[in-house]
Amino acid sequence: MSRAPLTGARASVPIRAILVGALLPVAGCGGGGGHPATAEHRRATAPAGPCRESARAAIGRFLRVVPSSLATKAGTGNNGMPQCTFTAKAAHASITANLDNGPQTYFRLERAIVEESQQFSLVRQVAAPQHLSHLGLDASWFPAEHQLLTANKKDLITVIVNWRRARNARRRALAATVARVYLAPASH
Repeated sequence: MSRAPLTGARASVPIRAILVGALLPVAGCGGGGGHPATAEHRRATAPAGPCRESARAAIGRFLRVVPSSLATKAGTGNNGMPQCTFTAKAAHASITANLDNGPQTYFRLERAIVEESQQFSLVRQVAAPQHLSHLGLDASWFPAEHQLLTANKKDLITVIVNWRRARNARRRALAATVARVYLAPASH
């Protein structure tokens, strides 16, 4: 048994009901009450950017340079995530902190560590990752890349240290110092 299509006023009633039902949840959104949109409120609630003053201060203390002498450059890493590069010309050092807030943070950290640990030949071609205790959910220093990977519940944090005159242990210690800043809750 087939029915003839609805035409005229009867056809528009169900369509209107559907449209009203679909738009109802959207109508409730928006500006009733809450905090005023002041500049102070926006600063207090905005997430901290990648170029944090606390990171600049920590790097300055570690390198024994005046923090204001460190150049900072905010940008986007090759993973599409925000990062900041701190440059200390006096110490011939450059430190990059990349904050990746993509999904499955812990899984991606552990996978990177496991993959770098694998050895497929009799002679290891690159140094194995070095575990760092008490730094985020887990942490490892990758000597061949001069980078540290760690994570909190929200971000996969990569700190890359290019410091020509430093030994591997000093690079690792500087990376851990910077990572601790980004692991800590952002201060406003």
